Amino acid sequence: MSTRTTFTYLFLSFALISAPAAAQTITVTDGAPSTMWDGSLTGFRLVAPNTQLNGEVMQGVSHMYTAGTRGELDNVINTSNASNHPFPEEINGVMYSSVWVKGQFTFTTQPFAVPTAADGARATFSTPFTATGTFTGYSDQAMTNQVFSVSIQGSGVASAVSMRYFADGSTWSFVGAGGEVYQFTQMLPSQWTATDVGAVGVHGISSFNANVYYVAGAGADIWGAADAFQFVSQPLAGDGSIVARVSGEQSTSTYAKAGIMMRQSTSASAADVILDVRPGGAIEFMARGTAGGSTTYIAGSLLPQPWLKLSRTGSVVTAAISADGNSWTTLGTATLGGSALAGLAVTSHDPTVLNQAVFDNVILRTSTGSGGGLPIDWTDTDIGTVGIGGAGRYSGGTFTVSGAGSDIWGAADSFNFASTPMNSDGFIEARVVSESNTSAFAKAGIMFRSSLDPGSTHVILDVKPDGFVEFMTRSSANGATTYVTGIQKSFPVALKLQRAYATVNSIVVAFVFDWSSSTWQQIGYVQVPLGPNTTAGLAVTSHNTSMLNTATIDSVAVEKNLLVEPGFEGYTPPNLGPGWVSDRPLRAVDAVTDTHPHNGYQNGACIQTTYQDCGLYQEVTAPAAGAYTLAFFANSDRGGAFVGVNVNGQSAASIDVPITNAPGNYGAEPLTLHFNAPTGATIRVWLYSPASPGAARIDDVSLTQDFPN
Repeated sequence: MSTRTTFTYLFLSFALISAPAAAQTITVTDGAPSTMWDGSLTGFRLVAPNTQLNGEVMQGVSHMYTAGTRGELDNVINTSNASNHPFPEEINGVMYSSVWVKGQFTFTTQPFAVPTAADGARATFSTPFTATGTFTGYSDQAMTNQVFSVSIQGSGVASAVSMRYFADGSTWSFVGAGGEVYQFTQMLPSQWTATDVGAVGVHGISSFNANVYYVAGAGADIWGAADAFQFVSQPLAGDGSIVARVSGEQSTSTYAKAGIMMRQSTSASAADVILDVRPGGAIEFMARGTAGGSTTYIAGSLLPQPWLKLSRTGSVVTAAISADGNSWTTLGTATLGGSALAGLAVTSHDPTVLNQAVFDNVILRTSTGSGGGLPIDWTDTDIGTVGIGGAGRYSGGTFTVSGAGSDIWGAADSFNFASTPMNSDGFIEARVVSESNTSAFAKAGIMFRSSLDPGSTHVILDVKPDGFVEFMTRSSANGATTYVTGIQKSFPVALKLQRAYATVNSIVVAFVFDWSSSTWQQIGYVQVPLGPNTTAGLAVTSHNTSMLNTATIDSVAVEKNLLVEPGFEGYTPPNLGPGWVSDRPLRAVDAVTDTHPHNGYQNGACIQTTYQDCGLYQEVTAPAAGAYTLAFFANSDRGGAFVGVNVNGQSAASIDVPITNAPGNYGAEPLTLHFNAPTGATIRVWLYSPASPGAARIDDVSLTQDFPN
């Protein structure tokens, strides 16, 4: 590694007070100061309890790296008043209106492995850091009249972003918009425990910020008869599942690993099941069937930054992967019985260095039935900096959702969210029976939300402890939340949000149930950009990060299309999948994506030129026991084509496809099938085209659960 000379201009300001205050120590839990490759100006905000320090930094990068060595991101940032204006600040709950600041902020990092790569390769190097510093505030720009001094401490993950490899010199250098980013983090949520399993060498470090888990682990490997790695886990007594996306890891070795695991104990030789990804994108599904036994490779794939899922029913653990978190491909199954631990596993395959991995969209569900976990296809997570970890549970038709957090308001939220995917038209309705009176601004209600980011666009219909209902929205990411309208009610309060369009710009209508007339009363509507990966769910915040608001919510119904790619618009013709697939090898001819749609640009089709049959299908899991409706448009140019539904491999309903000589003629009304399915059943929706030359087409397919009015 070599270091080049840099210049630094960082400006922070603190408000004017009349006399110096005693020195205070502030532990930073959020914020990401950065230095840019070209020394350009960047701003940041350091956050601690009751503290916000706003500032700017103008500093070039200070590192480049040689392949095959150990790198570091140690840095010292010196403050300056180059911006030529002060900032408002808050320190330990005290507001300061305008001061000038100078000081130092020192980062000390763990060493990381610098790999060799192909010429022109890009990479981000990340490693844990600790930070200390001192900021002094003055009432004048000349900085002669000191008004306070603040000591800074904290920890997090440092990253060298947008590095390019130059093979002729075996060096990595910053290019483009690259720079050094120092992301402060905080302790893991209380329900998670970080443990080094086995003889790891360098101790692991795990932390958390804004629903992202930073897990750094060393160790020789997860393989053979004993493992060595960092494990962030929770107990899993029975059935359950864990989902996570691995958004990054370090190339400490070809065999380094970051993934999800179910394991009987933290003994190095414990029985386990792991689904991981290596630095090159190779996915491994492996298991050790008995304590002290050998680890067996079961299956694999190749997918960078994958979504990973392990689901346990009884003693059977099923592994699946996804590129988007919606469409899943099963890799195989393994066996792991008894009480277990489930969580995130990281090894560097090198006991002398840490593999810094980054996980997001982490969801651990502790059961899939009605005995205390959440219903199928529902997950629970804390969004934003909540203070105390919340939880959502379900039993006997009733949700109990506990959430802390400062609020659902402003440009960023903090609350607990029990949710389910909502990729279509539809609605969510629920009855809030009660909630804790943690604050006059506590909230419990229903929400559509574009993502789990604290600043995501959303629409919320909630009720406060006094019974006042609020209809609000954030129409742009990280923008302000807008109060639309409200109405005074008394508990229990029944709420409904209807999503009128499933396009990028959705119209969402809010209703409150009027018990006197037994009708839904519309109170307002908004137009807001909600993308295809929107979630619908139950949102609870206490407006107090030191206590939980526990809400009891029943009569929850979510009407949505359970199918992926119902209009076939996301496929590249003639290919199908993920979602819809050809019924091969049972049928002889491959199904395709065609361009004779009912709506949009594409449709699914069987197009045959020989006397061989064809089929396509999609399988989903029934989220609850009850009645379901399949609605679709289809046509065929000869008889013998059918559309039908199987439930757990048995025929549930089918119908003849209408005959037409015009491939784009689907008729004015959709065809419908009605059937019943138990909780967890496999529902297969299929199209069959007979063994003769011709074509059968299907489009705009909707599979929904029926709810009583």
